[in-house]
Amino acid sequence: MLSASRGTPSLKGTRYCLLKGPENLTEGQEIKLAELLKYNLRTVRAYLLKEDFQFFWDYVSPAWAGKFLDRWCTRTMRSRLEPMKRVAHMLRRHRPLLPNWFRARGTVSAAAVEGLNNKLKVTTKKAYGFRTFRALEIALYHTDPSLVTSIVKSYVPDVVGIPVISPFAAKLNPVGKGPEPDA
Repeated sequence: MLSASRGTPSLKGTRYCLLKGPENLTEGQEIKLAELLKYNLRTVRAYLLKEDFQFFWDYVSPAWAGKFLDRWCTRTMRSRLEPMKRVAHMLRRHRPLLPNWFRARGTVSAAAVEGLNNKLKVTTKKAYGFRTFRALEIALYHTDPSLVTSIVKSYVPDVVGIPVISPFAAKLNPVGKGPEPDA
């Protein structure tokens, strides 16, 4: 681990030691990591913060998890590690939503949402050659009409009689800016 010329620590060959969880390390990686942890490097401090944050997922109570998160963010902001400070800022911005994970644990499956996202992504990818949003909308209707109807009702109201699926499409034809309906 020490550089032969200067006696300074070298990170060569330690990438996966730092990225893997401690339970997944090989014996050789455990030795490299133990040697690396002897030094007060920024990389080591970031690794220790990353591993410390993993305890967040073990909490059962949203209140205690929130207290842990606040303490972790405070420590991270004082660490003088800019990438880790950005993570702490992001977690603080999303702080009101994070307890939902604990409330929904075991009761909500993300499989349905992932399936929906995948279906929409595949259909959208097929629709790259379409020239209008209406053509994409029709392609989505052919995929699953009930799916599109539920999306339209939940996201954006009808604009001049044409259901709009995404907020982006609503910007293209905002309410009151489209052609006047025939009388």
